Amino acid sequence: MRTISEAIFFVDENDHIGFCNPQFGELTGIQPSEVMYQPADVLLHLLANSADDPGYVAAQLQTAQTIASRPNVHTDEYPIVDVRLADQDRTISIEFVKIEGLDSGKLNWAGLIRDSAQSPRDEATRALLQEIIADHIRMPYAQVRTQIGMLAEQHGGFSHRERDRLLHELEHNFDNFGQLWLNFLDMVNVEMGGVILNRELVDIAGIVQRVVNSRAFYPYHRVLRIDIRPQLTQIKGDEYRLERAIANVLYVVVNLVSEEAIITVRAEQRGNETALIFADLPGKVALELQDLLGGLRQADGQISPYSFALYMSRELINRHGGHIYLDQDSNGYYAVISLPTTGISLPQPTQPKVTAVEPQAAAAAAVAAESPSRGVGTRAPSRGLNCIMVIEGRSTLARELSAGLGDLDYELITYRVPEDAIRDVNATRLDLIVVDTSLRDMNGVDVTAKLRARTETPIILVADKASETEKVRGLNAGADDYIARPISSEEMMARVNTIFKRLHITDRAREPLQVGDLYVDFARREVFLANKPLELTRIEYDLLHILVTNRGQVLTHKQLLEKVWGPEYENETQYLWVNISRLRKKLE
Repeated sequence: MRTISEAIFFVDENDHIGFCNPQFGELTGIQPSEVMYQPADVLLHLLANSADDPGYVAAQLQTAQTIASRPNVHTDEYPIVDVRLADQDRTISIEFVKIEGLDSGKLNWAGLIRDSAQSPRDEATRALLQEIIADHIRMPYAQVRTQIGMLAEQHGGFSHRERDRLLHELEHNFDNFGQLWLNFLDMVNVEMGGVILNRELVDIAGIVQRVVNSRAFYPYHRVLRIDIRPQLTQIKGDEYRLERAIANVLYVVVNLVSEEAIITVRAEQRGNETALIFADLPGKVALELQDLLGGLRQADGQISPYSFALYMSRELINRHGGHIYLDQDSNGYYAVISLPTTGISLPQPTQPKVTAVEPQAAAAAAVAAESPSRGVGTRAPSRGLNCIMVIEGRSTLARELSAGLGDLDYELITYRVPEDAIRDVNATRLDLIVVDTSLRDMNGVDVTAKLRARTETPIILVADKASETEKVRGLNAGADDYIARPISSEEMMARVNTIFKRLHITDRAREPLQVGDLYVDFARREVFLANKPLELTRIEYDLLHILVTNRGQVLTHKQLLEKVWGPEYENETQYLWVNISRLRKKLE
C-alpha cells in the first residue's frame, strides 16, 4: 500500500469509512484518524471545505455519492470529481466506485484519489481496475461476510463438526479475499504508476520455504515436495514482490492439481539465471496453465482469480528481467519462474505447445502420490530480527517497552488504531508484535486473537496490571508471552530476547519420528496424525518436540518451562497448563 501513489478509501454497508491507505493523508491533507469509522458525509464535508469553491464542490461530491450508491449503476457512469485544493495550489481527482454488498439494498462504495498532475487518463486501465474492485473482490468479501453472519447468529445450533467445517471454509475464503486484495494493490501499482523495485540480495530458497510454511499453504503440504539446495546463488531483487509472485504461482498450481498428485518444487542454476521449477504437472494442469498464462482475460473474455494471479506474477517477474513459462522434458510438463543472476534481462524463452493430456505424467504423479517418502525442504539461513509492530494504548509499561526496543535500534511500526494493525499485519515481515491490553477501541485479547489468525509472528501482551485469569485469557488467545507489572526493565527485555532466541533455534539433525499414528518431521517442523496434518503453534510444536524426544522420561513442570520458554519462566505454570491443554486437544 505504501508503494502506490493513489489514495484509496472504502465506505462500508453502514455508510461509514472503513479503510484509508497511507496516501490518503498525503493527497488530501486530511488525517485518516479524522474520518475513520465516521459517516461518509464527514469525509465529503472535509474535502469540500479544503477546496477553493466549497459550495460547488460539496454539491458535486454529494451528487457523485448518490450515483455511486445507486442500484444497477454501470461502470461507465462512475463519476469523477476534480477538487482544486485551496491551500496547496493543486487539483486532485476523486473517482467514486460502487461495490455491492450482501444485501442489494445495502451498497458499499469506494473512492480512488489521484493527483491530477500525475494521474494518467487511461480509460482502459480505469475500467480494468473498476472491474476488479466491483466484480472480483466483491464475491469473496460477500462469502466471508455471509459465513461470519452464520456463525454469529446460528453458532449455538451447530454441531462441533459443522462449526469446524464452517470455520475452515471461512479461513479459506478469507485467504482468497486476501490474495485478490494484494493482487489488486499490485495491479494499481503496475498499471497506474509503475513499480519501484527495492532491490537487495535475495535468497530464493528462503522465500520458497517462507511461502510454503505460511498459513495459507498449510492445507496443501501433502501435495508439495520441496527440493531446493541452500547453496543457490542469491539474486538482486525486491524480496516482497518476488514472494508475492512465487506465492501466486504456487497458489494456482496447488488449486489446479488433484489431491492424488504431488508437485515437486526445485531450483537450478542455469548459467546466468536461477530457475524455480514446479515439476510433475499432470497434462490437464499444463493445459489449464497454458490458457491462464495466455493473458489476463481467458477465452470467454472473463478474468478469473487464477488468470489474475498469474498476470500479476508475470508482471512482477518481468520487471525483474525474468519470465514465467511452461516447458517439458522426458518426465512431462513443468512451470518455470526464471530470474537473472546478473541483473541483465533474460531473453524470451520458447514455450512448448500443450495439445493433450499426457498419460505418463498423470501416471508419474500417481506413483509419487503412493510413495511413502516425504520431500524435505531446506531451511533458509536466519535473518536479523529487527522489525516490531507496536499497537499502543494507555499502558505506561507498553511505552517503556517500546522505548527500550527503540534504544536497541529495532525498527518500530507503531499503530494506535487496532483495526489498522490487523489489516497491515501481513503487509511487511514482522519479527515481533507488542499489543497493549489497554486499547481505546478494542480489547487487547481480542486483537491478539485476530492477529494470531493471520500470522505466526510472536505476540507479547503488555499491561500495567493483570490478574492470573487475564493472563490465561491472553495466552489462550495466542499470545506467546504476557508481561505485567511488577517487572524490572531487565527482566522485560530478557523475555523479549528469549522469544527472539527461540526463533534462532536450529532444528535437530535427525530423521523423522513415527510414534503410533503420530509422525514428526523435525527438519520441516511438520506434524501428522493418522496421515492428516496438524496445525500447531510454535509453542505447541516446541512442547511436542521436547515430549517426543524425551519419551519414556519423567519431565517436571519446571524442566518443561525452562526448555520451552527459558529459565526465567520456571514458576509461570499457567503458560504450561494452557499450552499443554491446547496440544492435548489437537492430539485427541
